[in-house]
Amino acid sequence: MRQDVEALHKLARIAIEGPAAKETLARAASIIRQATGAAEAMVVYAEDKNFLTCSDAGGGPATELRLGALTWIQRHAAQTSEPVAFNLVGRRVEDFTSALSDDDRQFLAFTVPTTESAAEMCILRGAWDHKARTRILRFMESATPALTMILERLLNANRSQRLGEQLRTLANAAQVLTRSEDVETALRDLATAISASTGFEYIVNIDPYDATTNRFFLRVLSEQRYTGGTFGQIWEAGLNPDRPDPWNVELMTTLKPALRPDMQNDPVYPEHVRKFFAQSLLRSVADFPLLFQDEFLGTMAFVSFKPRTFPPDEVSLLQGYVSQVATAVKALQMHNELQRYTQELRRSADQYIATTNLTGDIICRMDRGGRWTFLNDAACQFYGKPREELLGIDSRARAHPEDLESTAQAIRQMRAKKKPVRGFVNRQVTPMGTRVVEWNGYPLFDEEGQYTGVQITGRDITERKQMEEERERLHAELERRAITDGLTGLYNHAHFYQRLAEEIERSKRYKLRFAVVMMDIDNFKYYNDSHGHQAGDLTLNLIAGCIRTGVRRSDIAFRYGGDEFAAILLHADSSKPQAIVKRINRLIARRLKEIDDPAAAWLNLSTGVACFPEDATTADELVRIADAALYDTKRVEEPHGVMGQRQAIESLAFPSETPDEKQPRTPSTPASSLAAVLQDLGTPEIVADLDLRAIAAMAAAAEIKDPYIHGHQERASLWASTLAEQMGLSPERVRNIRMASLLHDIGKVTINEGILNKPGKLTEEEFAKVKQHAPLGAMIIISKAETLQQLAPIVRHHHERLDGKGYPDGLAGDDIPLEARILSVVDVFDAMTHERSYRKALSRETAIAELEGGAGTQFDPAVAKAFLALLKRPGEELPAPPQAASEDQHLVAARPPGRRKR
Repeated sequence: MRQDVEALHKLARIAIEGPAAKETLARAASIIRQATGAAEAMVVYAEDKNFLTCSDAGGGPATELRLGALTWIQRHAAQTSEPVAFNLVGRRVEDFTSALSDDDRQFLAFTVPTTESAAEMCILRGAWDHKARTRILRFMESATPALTMILERLLNANRSQRLGEQLRTLANAAQVLTRSEDVETALRDLATAISASTGFEYIVNIDPYDATTNRFFLRVLSEQRYTGGTFGQIWEAGLNPDRPDPWNVELMTTLKPALRPDMQNDPVYPEHVRKFFAQSLLRSVADFPLLFQDEFLGTMAFVSFKPRTFPPDEVSLLQGYVSQVATAVKALQMHNELQRYTQELRRSADQYIATTNLTGDIICRMDRGGRWTFLNDAACQFYGKPREELLGIDSRARAHPEDLESTAQAIRQMRAKKKPVRGFVNRQVTPMGTRVVEWNGYPLFDEEGQYTGVQITGRDITERKQMEEERERLHAELERRAITDGLTGLYNHAHFYQRLAEEIERSKRYKLRFAVVMMDIDNFKYYNDSHGHQAGDLTLNLIAGCIRTGVRRSDIAFRYGGDEFAAILLHADSSKPQAIVKRINRLIARRLKEIDDPAAAWLNLSTGVACFPEDATTADELVRIADAALYDTKRVEEPHGVMGQRQAIESLAFPSETPDEKQPRTPSTPASSLAAVLQDLGTPEIVADLDLRAIAAMAAAAEIKDPYIHGHQERASLWASTLAEQMGLSPERVRNIRMASLLHDIGKVTINEGILNKPGKLTEEEFAKVKQHAPLGAMIIISKAETLQQLAPIVRHHHERLDGKGYPDGLAGDDIPLEARILSVVDVFDAMTHERSYRKALSRETAIAELEGGAGTQFDPAVAKAFLALLKRPGEELPAPPQAASEDQHLVAARPPGRRKR
């Protein structure tokens, strides 16, 4: 007894005075061994995940108790809340029983309660009888307070520093994850920090989820003594990416926590689950979904060895840890995505640079200040300096001054949106002059997401830009020509009806008024015949200038056709047109007097007016009424020449008619004749097309510019439609080919008359212009008459050849529309059998021989055969209008050399 008291005094003095060191525990173990008569005394304490042992074996061999054995001993001691006895077989601890029992065991284990953990123990090895064991139990009960104080001092000295580090880890969870190269280790450190902050009341389990693969791809446990052995291995092995844990699936589905107070005894769980928790001494689990703004990122579980009721305040605390981990995991995902994007961008850029060195694309990379950090070979050549002289130079010095702000804006956009900018165009100053470059830009970022510069890929599009501008200019010029009279510069007949329809709609919408004035030059045919066409054209120009000057700035003047003009007077009532007409006639009289030609004194301008909406509300009615008024004026008035003579002037262009006639008058011109044929052939939709008269006028204008093709279009139309019927085409296709044949040379309206009527050989440039008439003709049809669009392919391709050597697209064989192949044969035949400016007409027999020779190369042999059969049919002569024949100078391109001039 005295020996026990002395031992207790020694322990008390160590607890009060001794240093907080492992040597202190070794001295305490020696005192306990001597006092109890044990062969060995071990003081065991926990440092987070490990057990540390201070042992005194009295000079004999020390017992080796591994982590798993110590964990097993501690669980039994903590579970029974009293000293336990056990045996050690090899390295396995077995035969647990109460230390108060009479059963003999090799070891006794006593818990040493501390505030930081329930893991501290004192283990004695020896062989005692029952009476000795009772004394030892009483001694250990008295020694435990001193032993607790010794352990508290030691543990507090070390654990406070570690706990601070773990709490900092938890506070900076996002940085811990994003800066770690090993995500599994970073998550384990995070789980350990959370476990430590709860006093190791819980084992923390995190299962992250990958939405792209729809899998839980990882399971980590907090590092502590319970998870370092077989139990931890079993728990981590429970994650199978191909077969998700039912509890994880439940959390992913419900997105709500699942609290399980007693897993060992709750009958709601399967027996094998309860058995596993009983064997591992686990009791309760709190499962939480990891959510970031409703996005499911995985699950997190808190597992305890004690049954817990999970009161609301405890659940709130755990939920706080879960939210912090979810934020960290989301930050990790965003960080990894940014890294992948940056790496992929750099890899793609490097591969692209290597490739575009061969293609000639300009590749540059600039830092955030705009200085070049890389240029490929094409860039160095473009800027005319070696790479060494360009690196480090401000790239903005090469941009055109007017493009600096737009260039800076494009770079700011890339940086702000972190996305490429494509198709950005600016001008660059180079040794070759100012060049236009189209750029694609890519922003660059470092691993921390900081902007580091931009990489751009450029292509010199200067020539392409010039071609586009020229194409736009030509298109604008074509549009201008299409609506402008080539002689006078006024708007033409087609544009008159277009503007008239637009003004009717506008005036109806806004309840406005306007007037239509039709004008005709009296005695112009007499003047033109007596003085010649050149003088007539000069006079038409003079009168057109007077009309342009006489109308108001808001009014619109037109050349209606021949010696007819028209005007639309905006915001005009019935009195305004009369004043404007008088002003125009005064201007004409003054100008004609200036040219000092007595015959010009007989020229005068007769006019007729119709007002909207008083006289009519449709275009046709307005024109009909104004036209009738004009010829009424011609019949009633007797114009006075400047010589004072009176002479009745008859109408030269139209028969007389009265205002009450119901049918609109049709001008006796090639345009109106062609329009009438198109109306007869067309459907109601075609007849209703407002631009039909414009199309007809353009087609007729082509014949006017080239007198050698007069009547060619009508003859080609009759031949082609007859051949189409012979070949069994449907009535609709026969109608289409007949209309297309009437319009197939409409594109010649854009070609200079000098080229069309040149008697000698054409130059390469002149012939290139002639070849444009086919695609231009198709474009005119498409743009000016929507209801005739089905004719455009026939017009465009009627100069293609079966062998692919034709124009404009080089089509061959069946790629050429059948209708175009039919028109090609008919067109060439009619051209060969009629006179041209550069040759005499060929005989019918010679033309037939030419067709036979070109079958299979220039012509479709089936079409040529059918046409030749039609020609050779006895008595076959198609009716043709009594106009002069015509032919494009390029239609007989297949003729052998020496047979024609180009």
